Amino acid sequence: MTYSNDNTCVLTSIQEWVVPFFDTKLLSSWLKECENRHAGQCGGKDTGKDNLPGGFRLINTYEDNIIEPNGSFHYVALSYMWKVGPDNNIKLEKGNVDLLATPHSLREVQLPNIITDAITLCRDLGQRYLWIDRLCIVQDDEITKPGQINAMDTIYRSASFTIIGALNTRDDIGLPGSRQLSIASDVFNAFSGVSNALRESFNSHMLFGIPERYIAVCLCWDCPGPFSPRGDIHNVPSWSWVSSSSAVTYDGETEIPGPDFLRVASLIYFHYQDPDGSFRKLDVEERWVQNIISIHELSERVELPPLSGSKGLPGEWRTNRDWKECPQNPWATHEQQALDPDARFVAAMFPGSLVFNTTVASLKIGQPSTHTDSKGHIVASNASLINTNDETVGTLRTMDCRWIETHCSNDEVQKWFEFVVISGRLQDYFKRKASAWEERYSDIWELNVMMVERLPCKPFVSRRIGIGTVTMCKWKDCSPRWETVVLC
Repeated sequence: MTYSNDNTCVLTSIQEWVVPFFDTKLLSSWLKECENRHAGQCGGKDTGKDNLPGGFRLINTYEDNIIEPNGSFHYVALSYMWKVGPDNNIKLEKGNVDLLATPHSLREVQLPNIITDAITLCRDLGQRYLWIDRLCIVQDDEITKPGQINAMDTIYRSASFTIIGALNTRDDIGLPGSRQLSIASDVFNAFSGVSNALRESFNSHMLFGIPERYIAVCLCWDCPGPFSPRGDIHNVPSWSWVSSSSAVTYDGETEIPGPDFLRVASLIYFHYQDPDGSFRKLDVEERWVQNIISIHELSERVELPPLSGSKGLPGEWRTNRDWKECPQNPWATHEQQALDPDARFVAAMFPGSLVFNTTVASLKIGQPSTHTDSKGHIVASNASLINTNDETVGTLRTMDCRWIETHCSNDEVQKWFEFVVISGRLQDYFKRKASAWEERYSDIWELNVMMVERLPCKPFVSRRIGIGTVTMCKWKDCSPRWETVVLC
């Protein structure tokens, strides 16, 4: 990154940084400058064991061993991705705690290259202590491990600085993108430290890695890789991204979502079957795209709130007409609040399930359109959604291409899947500009729908398979029906 030399620094360019070595003197000068200018605001100051979880350990980079520090100390943290597949490198376990506490013991064992490099780098920078989850958490200690994982936000925040191994490879020097955990079920625990920080930032309870306040938005994640409709991780509901051991995205994008991300049209009252046995209505931010307004308030209005801005937006009269003709709108949602008692009863058998009234329709999947990576490999597919009149009504978004190919319909075989409405939305900015240019104004409003696998229960109990969108005006042509859905 290149900045201007003006009094107010401005980012002027970003280019790939290719260097054959680390200039440790330069890095040291940056760290010193940060320490002098920011007075500890950017990283942790000296800390002590009382501020960190029990059993906290560090690597002594001077002695090449793992110790439990005493007194006041400061340390560096490493954030990196574990190797995919078989991994013969050592990790801290009950059976080797004493061995790895011996000075120079880390020189005698097999470590991932990125860890060896991080230890060397810290030593060269004059940093005695380094925290790495693999070597500083006893991986098979079910007593201390949960507490340490749950405190990862504190551990990283207390570090003087963090080294991030963001390398473009899946070899053992580090992984780009999502972290590959050594044990798949650790994904929720590993996220709990981040969850602690997000809970405060979002001012919201977190449910299996999703902020309760924004659940109508955050249910709409994509999984371009292989997945299991029953979920890859035991005891995690399928509606949470935590249930997928593959990377997930939103709207098929890997970048940070834009300002329109939270701007949905609320159409659902969500309830939650808490694993502790309680059942409650979720505290969800209800809104009508740009306006924070409850479904109840919307239902008392004759017309929907107008939207600001003029580019690529349908007229107010058209919006009100189209939504009133849609089987699921704020007025219908308010009238359909009563949950099916049988569904409430069955939900108790599925801890962590979401329970809500919505409209459901059966659709078939058309032929896929594929996405390729930078090397030309097919990585994911979109597919059209087709109703009983053979009319294309929407899109199934960013799923494993092999799954699409084996489940799409053709002239000989018709395969039907259940889709449930989650929320409403506007098309993204560029799509709605194109729709407006072509005078397809009725296409600008969409419904976020979830493809589900129904379980053999009388109430509508289901698991998530994928996510997509249906043109709002076409939902009435899909023969939708109201159901109380138990999403587990």
